[in-house]
Amino acid sequence: MASSFLSFSLLFIAASTADGFWHYAVNRCDFNSTELNDITYIQSYFYNKLELLRFDSRVGRYVGYTEFGVKNAERLNKGPEVVQRRNDKERYCVHNIQIWYQLALASSVEPYVVMSSTTPPAGKHPAMLVCSVFDFYPKQIRVSWHRDGQEVSSDVTSTDELADGDWFYQVHSHLEYTPRSGEKISCVVEHASLKEPLVTDWDPSMPESERNKIAIGASGLILGLILSLAGFIYYRRKARGQKPVYTNPSMPESERNKIAIGASGLILGLILSLAGFIYYRRKARVEPYVVMSSTTPPAGKHPAMLVCSVFDFYPKQIRVSWHRDGQEVSSDVTSTDELADGDWFYQVHSHLEYTPRSGEKISCVVEHASLKEPLVTDWDPSMPESERNKIAIGASGLILGLILSLAGFIYYRRKARGRILVPTN
Repeated sequence: MASSFLSFSLLFIAASTADGFWHYAVNRCDFNSTELNDITYIQSYFYNKLELLRFDSRVGRYVGYTEFGVKNAERLNKGPEVVQRRNDKERYCVHNIQIWYQLALASSVEPYVVMSSTTPPAGKHPAMLVCSVFDFYPKQIRVSWHRDGQEVSSDVTSTDELADGDWFYQVHSHLEYTPRSGEKISCVVEHASLKEPLVTDWDPSMPESERNKIAIGASGLILGLILSLAGFIYYRRKARGQKPVYTNPSMPESERNKIAIGASGLILGLILSLAGFIYYRRKARVEPYVVMSSTTPPAGKHPAMLVCSVFDFYPKQIRVSWHRDGQEVSSDVTSTDELADGDWFYQVHSHLEYTPRSGEKISCVVEHASLKEPLVTDWDPSMPESERNKIAIGASGLILGLILSLAGFIYYRRKARGRILVPTN
């Protein structure tokens, strides 16, 4: 594998002039390993940058490119020169390539790989992975994506090899994709310094660097609370209940300094607590929950409308889509923006106008950074449990009302039947 991306040319140029014009020959050995089959010997003749004829070991004879070159190629192919050129591949190239190839391998530096996820630009996929390859030498490298063992060629973009300015290079490859449950996505790097491809699998769980950031934020929050509490206790102890007798009625400077230190600790603790809380919230991820319901659509071409409401998720970026019998639906779909709840969480609502069909399956699919795989909620056309509960409560209230009404009527009749009215006049 090391030989796959190591390609060099050994150049030897002989030149002469004639009345101000240049005539020169170039002997070149192209190779990507020390194997004889991977070596090509080429001898070219030029006149003022115009190539006249060439011997290529892969062809085994001279080929002319101008009228003058064609005539000389015919002449050389009939003489001993062509036999000598055929032997030059071993005589001339193999010895030098052994030296240069080992030198190149000794100078190569292995890359290291960092994989991350990011929000893709507006496109047809909700997720993007980035494979960043750093600190490799020489420059030639190949980065590819594999999904469940198969190389992916579509929706892949890569930068050129970027020079760091210290002889090393870096390159970044991007893959836009739609996550699937249980899949395996890998970034494969091939380079001259590697005996075999370097394969890095994507782990959708939170990377260690992100966990460290959250731990730092939480630590700052806890430290801030501790300092706040310590400062408050210190301040209260020094400021409460002390009535020392001094010749000067004003508080001495040492006491003022102690109270100032306590107040400073309180303020610093509050600042650290707030900073830690904000940092933690920015790095935390909270899974959404989904509620599906049906409603009456506005005047349109469909008689029914479904609503997919997604609540309490963080961060803000999310994708909600509709699927009908396994196929994504793009028409007759409207969605709100991500609406802030005011407590760091968000909600969004997506609407699908449709004409019901017997036996169909309609699903709301939610994709979010907190989810390892899309959250799929299927629509159940039967009455939801909340509606059944409401009807049960209403029916229970009706029955209870009838019972109470009947009991009141009987009680009234019994009291009114045995009474004898005595007129006042």
